[in-house]
Order: sequence, then C-alpha cells, then structure tokens
Amino acid sequence: KHVEGELTGSVRRLGRRRLEDALDVALAPLTNQRERVTWPDGRRSGDLYGKVVAAAAGVTTIHLTSVDPADDAALARLLAAPTAGGGVSYGAEERA
Repeated sequence: KHVEGELTGSVRRLGRRRLEDALDVALAPLTNQRERVTWPDGRRSGDLYGKVVAAAAGVTTIHLTSVDPADDAALARLLAAPTAGGGVSYGAEERA
C-alpha cells in the first residue's frame, strides 16, 4: 500500500523523538511516515521521518526515526521553552 498526499492535523504532544498528532485521517500502526511541520515561528521544517507506533482515540503516536540537525535543534528549543499558546502544525505524507 502506498498513499501520497497532504494530511492535515496538529501536534498535541512533542518529545525529542516522538510526536503525538491529531490527524484528519487514521494511520495504521507501523506505517512509515514522512512529514513536515510548521514551527511556531512560522518556519517550515525539513522532512521528518517516523513510524506510527500507536493510534487511538484520534491521536496518532509517531516515533521519529530521522530528523535533520536544524529540526533537532528546533525540537530542543521547544522542549526547553516554557509552554506558550503556540503550537506546531503540518502537512504529512503517509508511506506504507
């Protein structure tokens, strides 16, 4: 199965190597995924690669398997910052 296209959603929880996303479609566990996010400062990420490790109650958990250094630094800054109202949004591309 190979599905391409833009999915929309938002990141609900963020970790150094894990995202919890609320997506407009359900993704099956073990689905490989390539996604790009829009950081709170408006900058677009490079390709973030990951694998769906869980999907339940509208939340998809993705283990990030490859993140470029610039996006790794952006993740570190977000995790170190106090929680503010800003979020991360994105379009994602599903690959099976």
